[in-house]
Amino acid sequence: MNQLNIFTSPPKRAYFNTTRANGDTLVKRNAKASSQNALILSFFQERTGEDFTAWEVSRHFLNYPITSIRRSLNTLERDGKLYRNGMRNGDYGRENFIYKLKLNPQTK
Repeated sequence: MNQLNIFTSPPKRAYFNTTRANGDTLVKRNAKASSQNALILSFFQERTGEDFTAWEVSRHFLNYPITSIRRSLNTLERDGKLYRNGMRNGDYGRENFIYKLKLNPQTK
């Protein structure tokens, strides 16, 4: 990160505070979202070369709602750790993005 990026890059966050939580509640929610991101990244790292939709990932994380899985996938993509690798039909007969581990996360 160069000096210009300090002012132009938005801060990275795991939890999107749409409910306006604050204090300890916000700290706990950020920690939980960060933990979810780490678990999902680990899931992809253990399956290098494979790709998954959010629904496919959610079958391995039954305690997380699909919205949290999608948030993690989008956050990991934004952070350059995953990338979208097309689409395929998923649950409810709808097309879903396919995510795959980025082997060289330094390049975006």
